[in-house]
Amino acid sequence: MFVTETWISNVGKMRAMVQPMRFKIIQTLRAAGRPMYIEEIAERIEEERKYVAYHLGILRGKSLAKMERGRTLYPLPIHLRNVSYHELTPEVDRIFQWFSQII
Repeated sequence: MFVTETWISNVGKMRAMVQPMRFKIIQTLRAAGRPMYIEEIAERIEEERKYVAYHLGILRGKSLAKMERGRTLYPLPIHLRNVSYHELTPEVDRIFQWFSQII
């Protein structure tokens, strides 16, 4: 097997994905099958919002997640709130497939 720039990039992305909290975030977003906002992800994986935000930033930096800004209805008192929705990119599935082929 020859080590190429693509191979090195894929290994870097896989390393980012298998960090325990990031892997939980990936599993949560995959299971939801829809974009989620940080508070929602943090609640599901029982972690603090600031840590989830940090790890989502790393996933975005590796092109494994993307963010879109939006608004959502927030309860008690009911009002609209600006939120950042996060979802996985197709790169996540590509990296999982690539990894399964080399092991």
